[in-house]
Amino acid sequence: MFKSKLMETLIWLYLSFTFLPMVTGQENCPKVDEILPCACFSQENGLGFDETDVDCSKARTSDEISSAFKRASWPATVLREFRLQHNVMVKELPEGVVGNVSFQYIRVKNTAIETVHPSAILPSKNRLIELEIQHSRLREFPFEILSELLSLSTLHLWNNTLTSIPALQSNSLRVLYLPFNNIVKVEENGWNTPNLRTFDIAVNPSMKFPSGVLKGMKKLELLWCPRSNLGPSLSAGMFQFHSKTLKTVGLGENYVGRLEPGAITGVASDTEVFLDGNKISELSEEVFRPLLEVLSKGKGFLSVRGDESGCGRLLDINHGFFKVSCGMPLEELRDSNSSKCVKNGRYTIGSEVRYSCDRFYKLEGPPIRTCTEKGQWSGNQPFCEPECGRQVLQVSLSSGGKPSSIGEWPWQAALYDVKVGDVICGGALIEEEWVLTAAHCVVIAGSERARDRKELLVYLGKYNRSNSMDDEYVQKRQVSEIFLHDEFNARNFDSDIALMKLTEPLELTPRIQLICLPKKDSDLNLESGKTGWVAGWGQDVSNHQVDVLTKAQIPVLSNKECRRDTIRIEGIPIIADTLNSNMFCAGHDKDTPLEDYKSVCPGDSGSPLVFPSQSGQDGYWMVEGIVSHFFNKESCSMRRPGQYGVFTRVNR
Repeated sequence: MFKSKLMETLIWLYLSFTFLPMVTGQENCPKVDEILPCACFSQENGLGFDETDVDCSKARTSDEISSAFKRASWPATVLREFRLQHNVMVKELPEGVVGNVSFQYIRVKNTAIETVHPSAILPSKNRLIELEIQHSRLREFPFEILSELLSLSTLHLWNNTLTSIPALQSNSLRVLYLPFNNIVKVEENGWNTPNLRTFDIAVNPSMKFPSGVLKGMKKLELLWCPRSNLGPSLSAGMFQFHSKTLKTVGLGENYVGRLEPGAITGVASDTEVFLDGNKISELSEEVFRPLLEVLSKGKGFLSVRGDESGCGRLLDINHGFFKVSCGMPLEELRDSNSSKCVKNGRYTIGSEVRYSCDRFYKLEGPPIRTCTEKGQWSGNQPFCEPECGRQVLQVSLSSGGKPSSIGEWPWQAALYDVKVGDVICGGALIEEEWVLTAAHCVVIAGSERARDRKELLVYLGKYNRSNSMDDEYVQKRQVSEIFLHDEFNARNFDSDIALMKLTEPLELTPRIQLICLPKKDSDLNLESGKTGWVAGWGQDVSNHQVDVLTKAQIPVLSNKECRRDTIRIEGIPIIADTLNSNMFCAGHDKDTPLEDYKSVCPGDSGSPLVFPSQSGQDGYWMVEGIVSHFFNKESCSMRRPGQYGVFTRVNR
């Protein structure tokens, strides 16, 4: 079946699924290989300016992040956003981790981060607008540098393990979130946050409320402090407000049984005061009349509903669902607003939620969470990620060089040229909206400039070459962006690799699945003699384009063997000079009988060479190479054993 006229490459593509949008060839980002395992991307903000983000969520250590920033040559050091998400390996943002690169937004979510060094933040001191570290393990934070962060508006430290908060100094801070920590002490004296609008310190049940901090908050609009064990009583002067713009005071579920006169003062006529879910059995006129007299002059109100202990709303889970039990049969939910376990708008104590993912997705995070007596859900919110490398439709593999079975290679993409009206290359689906292919498949012929994206369509679930033969299980997508490797060279075909972003994600089905990317620097599948599989719509041995997706099994050989055999057969010593460590060869050696010879041919470019991780239904498939080129320029029918195809390595 196959043989191919493709090209040589150096991919440096250790990108995993969630980061494919961060692949770059864009002017504000460094080269892809310089910043790995982080990734960078730029996009126009609608006003004609590029905004550049960096995502380091796939880093395994903080040293990897530091090395990436130090190693990279940054065309611009004034960027928009830094992200570290869904990462349980990186435990600190150490000294100098981002070098001199500055950001407007720093977002750390669902991580193992415990500490942050001041120098990780200070390069952004004149630009940082929002700093967010939530659902992590943060136990130490450099609050002392807040006064130097001249533009910081929002500090979001939700759901960490902080135990103490010093007196904060910030003229710019408007929003401060500190809920769901283990805060025991908040320094009352010395606060200077004159522009703070929102102060959320909810669900810190061991904390003594720092009444003194309210004195300087003269623009405060919202104080939110439920479930912080403020009871059994609120003493006089405990909540003495000094803001004329106060809108909301939330003190619910604090086991408060009584209020002393003057416990809450300084509210405005439009302030909403919530004391719901406490143990207040008597509304003392001495206590509540002064409040009500103020609130009655405007739109404000006082809410003192009874005990509403329990846990709050469960967030929906993309590509998944959850079932809730509270001493009765499990109830499946995709809309967390409705459940038999909800009483007065909250899940009852002891409710148990079990998470599951839709077919073709796997759960990351705790599968079970419980509503604890503190009114908190145990564990972090899980999420569903797509599986990869699964052959859902079980087939028996043959030696190849013949038509594949429908759905046998569910990650196989077909690149369709609108102008030509035919499939011109293959590709590999590595995320629901990202396809990996060869760079020369998506450039203007003979150049290093990407084609107009509107000239290409991408098909998944396809079997027949002719579109007229497609069934309802084939999905078609337009291309929104094309990313060429920075070092792609059209003359010697170096770095012949590209990514295409689709206009909308594909729906995973038995016919459409992701292929797994290899681990960085893992070469087990590329040892000489290992065999992989490649499929495509290229030419057959008669030099005709095949009508259906065709497969072949071909062995890998070392570059030394490939160079030796190529020079021996072609008789041209320099023909294999371009072969380097970022490429590998695959094909049958000169001792293979001609009838058993299989290779890649023109039209197979961009198709993945894949390897099974193990035998059996529990195994998965991994892409190790992308069809690049063939040293011999003869037609497919003239190729012989000992002539090999060259592939781009995908693990660099």
